[in-house]
Amino acid sequence: MKEIRHLVIFISILVLFSENATAQQHQWEVYSGVLISDLSYVPKTSINQKYPPLPTYNFGLSYLINEDRNYSFRAGVSYMSYGKYINKDRFIDLDTTLVLPDGTSIEFPATITTYSKNYFIELPLTTEYKWQKGRFTPFIRLDIVPQIYVSRKYVQESDRTSFNFSSNEKLSNIRNYNLALGTGLGSYYKLNEKISLVANIFTRVQTLSNEGFSSKYYIYALGTNLGIAFDIH
Repeated sequence: MKEIRHLVIFISILVLFSENATAQQHQWEVYSGVLISDLSYVPKTSINQKYPPLPTYNFGLSYLINEDRNYSFRAGVSYMSYGKYINKDRFIDLDTTLVLPDGTSIEFPATITTYSKNYFIELPLTTEYKWQKGRFTPFIRLDIVPQIYVSRKYVQESDRTSFNFSSNEKLSNIRNYNLALGTGLGSYYKLNEKISLVANIFTRVQTLSNEGFSSKYYIYALGTNLGIAFDIH
């Protein structure tokens, strides 16, 4: 897959860069977390607006260069899942209707929940401002995030297994490549000279529109990550 080749090349560049860098303090960070996402339509539409966002997951790693005490720059790679409920309906057909001997019908509606998840490989480039307070080091981040669209998972679930359905596909109306902007707020907590815990909340919003059925739309998200950082120099 073309996307996997991009991922391998980018990780290789990060590793080679870290092995050849000598001037500053360097740090690898691995993280995972959850996010909620939604669609912003232009012009605005009522499509799916009554259904809540679907919590999904992300994980990744980044290589951080501490340029001085307060400012740093990071480059990373992450696997992101953006989810959305499509509908949740009560559905009745002959398989869910019981007819009693006296001819009375009792209906047992099936509840069907439909949702989708869009998967991206992201290559975040981050500028970070931080300040140390004892073991804690709070930070503010600004992100520029190239995105590579991988696939979409469409799922229909029900309390009647005969209605269950799942498919994986790549939608033609979502851009293969997009660019998102983001912000982040969090803190490091130093465990020792080499290892720190890190937690943050972050945002994402696409800058290039995707083509919907009747309007253009952008994916945006709010998430939180937990991770661990390793100093390597």
